[in-house]
Amino acid sequence: MGEFSPKTSNPERNEKLSKRILFADDEKSILFGLGMLLEGEGYTVDTAENGQLLLDKLEKENYDLVVTDNNMPILDGIEALKRIRGDARFKNLPVIVNSGDDVGETVKSLGGVFSSKGNSFNILLKKIKDLLSDSGE
Repeated sequence: MGEFSPKTSNPERNEKLSKRILFADDEKSILFGLGMLLEGEGYTVDTAENGQLLLDKLEKENYDLVVTDNNMPILDGIEALKRIRGDARFKNLPVIVNSGDDVGETVKSLGGVFSSKGNSFNILLKKIKDLLSDSGE
């Protein structure tokens, strides 16, 4: 995939364009679909197809929020979250684990936010907006 770069004349959306979201999922249809929906909300979205690629991108770019699936090849979302929290540079980086797996308590214990893949996009979007608002949007 790659970086989504929405173009909009809506001032509220333009303000959000400075907010960058890194979204990781091994299902390309979810990456594309959710990425497009977030782009439609005015966010800049970059994607990764596994937890290792997510970490690689975090090393190279600055993001305001990470959304990751848990069950991915190479490196799962929980292990990615552990490594993110183990790096002082990312101590305050909001991370949402959006997963169909029952990992809510583990995610919370690691300082992340859990969102069930069974929920609607609106629930995930609200969590994203709340976290970005808390971080100074």
